[in-house]
Amino acid sequence: MVTIADFKKIVDGLLKPVTTKIGNVDARIKALLPSDSDEIFLYRDFQRLGKGLQREQLLDGVDNQRYIDVVEIIHNHLGWNQSAIKTFSDTCWQDVIAACSEEMPLPQTDWLKEYDKEHRRAAAAKTLRKFGLKIKIEDCDYVTENDDIVYDALINWIREAGGRRFLNMLLSQMEYLEPEGRFLTDMNGNMPNPKDVTIVKPYNYLVNLALANINADGGSYSEAAKAFGKAIKLATNYCFLKYPVQNFGNVWEDLFHRDRDTVEFFRDLVYKESIFGLTQHSVWFTRMFCERVLMYMHDTERVLGNGYTFDEYERLMNYVLSVADALKCVELRKDKLNELEIKTIDQLLDDVATGDDVLNNGFRTPLDEEKENAANKPLIKTNGKIYAMPATIGSWGWFEALLTVVRNQEKDDKQKDIDKKVGKLIEYYINEKLDEKGITHCCGDYIPPAEGEADLVVESTKGIMLFEMKKKSLTRKAKSGDTFKIMADLLGSLIDSQAQCFRTSHILIKDGHVDLDDGKGNMTRVEKQNRTAECISVCLGAFGPLQDRMLIKCIMDEMCNKSMTAEYDGTDKQTIKDVKKFNKDLQKWLTYLNEERVNGDSKTNPFFNSWFLDFEQLMLIVKESNSNDELLARLLETKYVTTGSYNFYRERRMVRMMNGNKG
Repeated sequence: MVTIADFKKIVDGLLKPVTTKIGNVDARIKALLPSDSDEIFLYRDFQRLGKGLQREQLLDGVDNQRYIDVVEIIHNHLGWNQSAIKTFSDTCWQDVIAACSEEMPLPQTDWLKEYDKEHRRAAAAKTLRKFGLKIKIEDCDYVTENDDIVYDALINWIREAGGRRFLNMLLSQMEYLEPEGRFLTDMNGNMPNPKDVTIVKPYNYLVNLALANINADGGSYSEAAKAFGKAIKLATNYCFLKYPVQNFGNVWEDLFHRDRDTVEFFRDLVYKESIFGLTQHSVWFTRMFCERVLMYMHDTERVLGNGYTFDEYERLMNYVLSVADALKCVELRKDKLNELEIKTIDQLLDDVATGDDVLNNGFRTPLDEEKENAANKPLIKTNGKIYAMPATIGSWGWFEALLTVVRNQEKDDKQKDIDKKVGKLIEYYINEKLDEKGITHCCGDYIPPAEGEADLVVESTKGIMLFEMKKKSLTRKAKSGDTFKIMADLLGSLIDSQAQCFRTSHILIKDGHVDLDDGKGNMTRVEKQNRTAECISVCLGAFGPLQDRMLIKCIMDEMCNKSMTAEYDGTDKQTIKDVKKFNKDLQKWLTYLNEERVNGDSKTNPFFNSWFLDFEQLMLIVKESNSNDELLARLLETKYVTTGSYNFYRERRMVRMMNGNKG
């Protein structure tokens, strides 16, 4: 472990005024420091040391400049090509420090430095200290001690503003895309001037905290506005300090992430969404898919034991979605609900509404995702009234509540099949929507001797789209920062499905075609014909920035380059089983990933043809297409251009604006 104290001690003992310059500093440092022995410092830990020295200087006013200069000089000559360097016990450090002294002090003339990430984190830390938060530098990073004062203050201010009013004020600050029916969070993309970078607000955290305090009515509007302003400032500073996952003007910080290991990198990508993003679904998508699920219920002649029918469930859903507001909770009047003529309306409301004593109960911290249950139901019961949640936040609750009702019914009937059926329903639904749009497609098992299957293949003039479907979503445990669950969720969705796409693509490359049997007596031959295969993973739930194309490439490169295995020393039988499965599956799928790197369609840029879409994103693309060629065109809109926002909808919008289409 590289500590600030140890480094200062060695520099203080060796750094001497320069009387005679030997010169050739670059060659000396490169010859002396790199190491492949057992006693090493990881180079990223040495770089973290530099960050720690800077943080100590910025936060506490300690003059660390000469130590910082030594780290910078070494880095200027070694760059990021080193994985490890010799420890402080090695005598080489005497000569290294002597070499550094010839270039000291480094000039400090960059007037934009005050706008960089470290200066802004220090400013946030000083503000939080004034508030009363105890902060120190430990292990080269900021450490806080009495965090409860932050959570208590945020909850008090949200209650002063009123839970519902706070939600309205928060959502009103966000940009709303009308055609897509979604909010855009203020993720910064590539920005050449650091002065233009805005510190991202922790939207998801604040939304869930407001919902946990939905029963608070608050005071006057002026009091609410003051409380809201204070809560936003405190939450933004706190989350920026504790979870510094925001890019600062460019994407290279994430693409290379040399100061973080692979697991830390994946965890930070999850935080970008679970803390700073917004969990939401458009009304148009929710309604369409729920209607399809309800149709399936009718077709299977399922009967509910709750006193209401699937038709009545759909009637209530459509009514609520028609009156729901994107910005605020809408009260549902009893007289209007009675007009729906649902005999057991009270029972139905109980099944689709969460009481304020249960809603996000115990939710306090940004990592309390496992206590978040707001997405489970679309309505809220509070203070004797019933409200529809803001439309994009609450709409998916109609799907989750329906499945809960059916699961409970199946439990009573000793059946278990609805969750298995949902995966198939997604495939059926996609096929039906493609048919409606006149988009031809095929699927099926490979004709022997080849083994495997293709979920969905769509041919166009210039490309072949290979789709693989996974029901798996990012679990709450993963969103809370559980690194094993993050890796397991990624493996079970992105890596598994991409490997299946690659398997089909490799047959096309090797044989020039692939033959598919759909199991209904239909055989289809898909010819390669020099067309590029686009490998598209489709999951039910959103994975946020993990779905960004540049980051997908980075993730799969990491999987191939790093020897990654899960380890567990505990005794929990389920965890032991999960770890064994993870390691076995990873090795299986890595075969296909490595084959893609060497022999895939994009040999010079491996994984360039990989995509990771959630179900709603795919449906939006299909919605906008009326032919096979149009579907490919809509998909490829953002393939060759990126703004670095890690947001599918923002990327589409920016590309269309650049092309002159502001719609």
